[in-house]
Amino acid sequence: MTTSETTSETTSETTSETTNVTTSETTNRHSSRAKLCLFRIGGQLYALPAKVVVGQGRARPIHSIPRRSDALLQGLVAHEGQLQLCVSLHALLGNELLQAADDRQLLFIEGQGGWAFEVDAVEGEASPALSETLIDPSRPLLEHELEWRGETLAVLAPDRLQAALGRLVRSAKTGDDEQPS
Repeated sequence: MTTSETTSETTSETTSETTNVTTSETTNRHSSRAKLCLFRIGGQLYALPAKVVVGQGRARPIHSIPRRSDALLQGLVAHEGQLQLCVSLHALLGNELLQAADDRQLLFIEGQGGWAFEVDAVEGEASPALSETLIDPSRPLLEHELEWRGETLAVLAPDRLQAALGRLVRSAKTGDDEQPS
C-alpha cells in the first residue's frame, strides 16, 4: 500500500467516525428527556427540572419576616441547617393550595441562597418527552405545557422563575408592592 492510499484510507475512516459521532450526538440531543420533579398545586400538575430541586419534605414552620412577609414572600424556613426564603409559588402562579397546612410539602430549589415553596404534594420524578409547545404569553413562568398521563403538565422555566423570585426579593427590600411576572 502506498503512502497516498494509506492517507486516503485514514482520512476516510476519520471522516466516517466523525460523521457517526456527530449524527449520534444530534440524535441524542433531540431525543433526550429531561428528568423532572413533579408536584401539585391545587388541581394543577407542575414540574421543575430535577437538577434544580435540592430537597423536599413535610411542611415545617415558616417564620415571618417583620415588615417583609406578605402573600408572596411568606418568610423563612430551615432546610439542612440553613434558612431559606419561603415563597408562595401558588400565589405567584395564581393557584390556590388545596391541602390543609399539615398535609403540605415543601420543595427546595437552588438559587440565591435557596428557595422553598409549599406545594400540595410532590408526585415524584418523571422524564416525559418535551416538545416545543407554544405557551400562552400570559403565563410567562412556563417553559412547556403538555398532555401527560391524561392531564396537563406545566413545566416551569427555572431561569424565568429565578428572575421573578429575584424581583420579588428586590421589591420586598424597597417596599414596592409590585408582583413579579
